[in-house]
Amino acid sequence: QALMNLIQKLKLMYPNVKLVFALAQIGNQNYFNVLKEKMRQLDVEKNIYILSDQKQLWPLVKRADLFVRPTLSDSFGISIAEALLFDVPSVASDVCIRPKGTVLFKRGNQKDFFEKVQQILKSKDMLCKQNKNNQTVNKII
Repeated sequence: QALMNLIQKLKLMYPNVKLVFALAQIGNQNYFNVLKEKMRQLDVEKNIYILSDQKQLWPLVKRADLFVRPTLSDSFGISIAEALLFDVPSVASDVCIRPKGTVLFKRGNQKDFFEKVQQILKSKDMLCKQNKNNQTVNKII
């Protein structure tokens, strides 16, 4: 739900923001349906794409503007290291040691999470404007 709230807030500034939510498998179909209904209620269902099943993520990650891992518990998080390898800025919770270069936010703190994401997107927007290559869609994985 943290990601839905994030997209709802970001949508005010970036109407075309997109989130790809990678899910290895849907474990509880009833809970998944509740989440889909919540996405509809927040009016973010067109901004969030749920990628399920075992798929290679690196082709998507390479094209992302930002990678997020807002977990409440975690181990190292190899996906963050992969994103950083592709020079994709990454934001993650501070629940464990993260790869060098990861922007950390306080575990479970929605405000801190949003501020860190917004900070990175604003800095990317500034770079795009400086390069006169302004993008209209921010892609978050």
